[in-house]
Amino acid sequence: MILYFTGTGNSRHVAEKIAEATGDAIENIAVHLKKHDVGSYTSEKPYVFVGPVYAVLRLHRQLPGERD
Repeated sequence: MILYFTGTGNSRHVAEKIAEATGDAIENIAVHLKKHDVGSYTSEKPYVFVGPVYAVLRLHRQLPGERD
């Protein structure tokens, strides 16, 4: 499953290309982040996260679980 966050559309474009090449499902996680909802995802394939570098720390802070 391809999970992406995009501000300008560039990451969405990359996520769509990856999904096209792998035949995998794609999901925009921004909808869930705005609601402070982590969503519910299931996939038999590995998860792939696509987003701009500046968003990685923000995404990490919003995910449930312990932090290093």
